Amino acid sequence: MRQPLSAFDTQPVGQLISRVTNDTEVIRDLYVTVVATVLRSAALIGAMLVAMFSLDWRMALVAILIFPAVLTVMIIYQRYSTPVVRRMRAYLADINDGFNEIINGMSVIQQFCQQARFGERMGEAAVRTTWRGCRRCA
Repeated sequence: MRQPLSAFDTQPVGQLISRVTNDTEVIRDLYVTVVATVLRSAALIGAMLVAMFSLDWRMALVAILIFPAVLTVMIIYQRYSTPVVRRMRAYLADINDGFNEIINGMSVIQQFCQQARFGERMGEAAVRTTWRGCRRCA
């Protein structure tokens, strides 16, 4: 938000729209999903710890000792998945940019009867993005 106005002139409109949309979704997910999930999970873990210690304190200690290994796996997964998610967002920004260009130039496209060609082009871009995402996640 603290960028000079000239920064918005150099970026394609589709990428700007995609960034605003993605950022809005992330903030919404933070408040709607993440906060509720964290609170619910913390309460559940607390209740499970109380139940485990009341049933068998030795098994509860074993479960607590396994926790760092699970946390390590989660951190490693996050480090590898974050770049993939960023690349997918960049691909989606490119698709949104293409859609925006097509929509803005629709009258010219229709005048030259190029609807099918541009439809195929956007379809191919969507398929390419899907396959890139599949390869990155596999």
